[in-house]
Amino acid sequence: MRMGMRQIRLLISCIILVTCFAVQAQNALAATIHIIPVKGVSKDLANEFGSITSRVLQFYQEVYNFTPAKSIGIVIVANEQDYVQRLQLDGYSKEQAIRTAKVSSGIFLNSNPFVTANDGATYTFSFGKIQYSNPTIIICADKSTTYIPRICTLTHEMFHLMQQELKGNNPAHEWLVEGSARAAEFVLLEWLGKGSLASHRHNLSNSLVNVKCMADPNDMKNGGFTWIKLIEENMYPYQVSEAMTDYLLRKVGKPSVIRYFALISETGDRNVAFRQAFGMSYNQFVKDYKAYMKQEAAAAGRIKFDVEGEVAPEVVRTISGNGVAIEQMLRSQGWTMTMSQRFVLVPNADVMQNVLRRELYQINEGRWADIARRATIAVIGEMNYVYDTGKTVTSNSDINPLALVVCRDSILMTAQPSLATSIYWLYEGTAQLLAAKATEAAGGKSVANCHQEWISTIRKAAGYPSLTQMKSLLPTVTSRYKGDVIYATVALAAEYLAGKTDSGALLRYFTVLRDHNDGPQAFQQVFGMSVEAFDADFAAYLNAQQKESN
Repeated sequence: MRMGMRQIRLLISCIILVTCFAVQAQNALAATIHIIPVKGVSKDLANEFGSITSRVLQFYQEVYNFTPAKSIGIVIVANEQDYVQRLQLDGYSKEQAIRTAKVSSGIFLNSNPFVTANDGATYTFSFGKIQYSNPTIIICADKSTTYIPRICTLTHEMFHLMQQELKGNNPAHEWLVEGSARAAEFVLLEWLGKGSLASHRHNLSNSLVNVKCMADPNDMKNGGFTWIKLIEENMYPYQVSEAMTDYLLRKVGKPSVIRYFALISETGDRNVAFRQAFGMSYNQFVKDYKAYMKQEAAAAGRIKFDVEGEVAPEVVRTISGNGVAIEQMLRSQGWTMTMSQRFVLVPNADVMQNVLRRELYQINEGRWADIARRATIAVIGEMNYVYDTGKTVTSNSDINPLALVVCRDSILMTAQPSLATSIYWLYEGTAQLLAAKATEAAGGKSVANCHQEWISTIRKAAGYPSLTQMKSLLPTVTSRYKGDVIYATVALAAEYLAGKTDSGALLRYFTVLRDHNDGPQAFQQVFGMSVEAFDADFAAYLNAQQKESN
């Protein structure tokens, strides 16, 4: 598409603006970075990418001791349609461009097929085409719409630039090319104080351990459209490559991976470079990695603990022992534990707030402080928690807080999160009852004592919510009734329901719910009554308990 003169003037002015900034920084850098906005990309967005690029270059200098040797063009396109057109200008067929744009938000090109001369990053304009000979990164702005996705995309593609400068045009193992670029994104986030490698590693392991069919390492030795085909077939090549790279990095360290790419240039052979950089053959590594993944699969559903700050060793041992007892209780009763949970143990609220600040960087400072002050355990990501071991448990039933979190997650893993809470009181009540059993299994308060405390709470309360009110946890319920009354009510309801059927009925309900996607229907099928009928029956039971106290 031919660009109008106004668009060309705006485009050139944007390039001059950002390029001048880059030239001023050239004393610190070996190369000039050209931010090139294509049609539909505003001057403000181009400037934002200029700022992001400066930050990424600082990251590479400090963490990898790398500064680009050549001038780089960073082409910003507005949307996927323009991304497809841009890739076609760069020599992709229409089909290749569409498939590439569908699965990526950016791409690194070592050179442009239209230009063969090394023109020192001089850009020319012709019929809307930007022709270039130096390394170029193309980023689709609307596929990475906020700061973190944008800086991660640029970091990923910049890692490919570093690889290219180290290895030249010699081929590398593609899984390591992509896996190390993916890993760099999360090294960056930790460097920015916006997340941690430990949390990401845990999430990555959970995401792969239950995948039945994934890309084999030997499928990923070469790149190109083989990878796109693997993505289209849901074989998770990027996740697998990242897991392989992470495993390798923990064995040999980041410097060895950088050395690998440099050795490819020296030896001209990726397998020779692999052995020299990592001290093992490629085939041996693949064998070791597959054995490691089998161990990870066997450990699926385990409770894992990390420690930050000075937590007393005996406290760590006690909590770890509680975790084992909780796992054993849940497994013995058939509850699903398909993913592992990770708890970061901290000594006090100050360290807890630091962890929250790093992991939940999206929320404001006041919220971090409030959570750290009130919570014993707080969510910091999917199946990731921070646990303040310095707090005394103050809930009326003194149920182990670790047990309650683990039991809630076990229910969510059994029935899927969107379904498990479809009848809130049954979800929360089952979690409370399981947590009481787990606390007893860990040597804490007995289920019988918990039952008596639940009854006592109801008797002392001015009133309690009906189960119909708590099909969903509405603000009208939480504003009217105290938390201990709500939890005592739902725990007694789950206990009473299980007593009317059998001990395995609650598990069967969540299993049926997963398969049928209908809470009331699953309730009727498993318990032989409607939710409304049980609500009336349970209300009569609680009324009798209150009269008995009078």
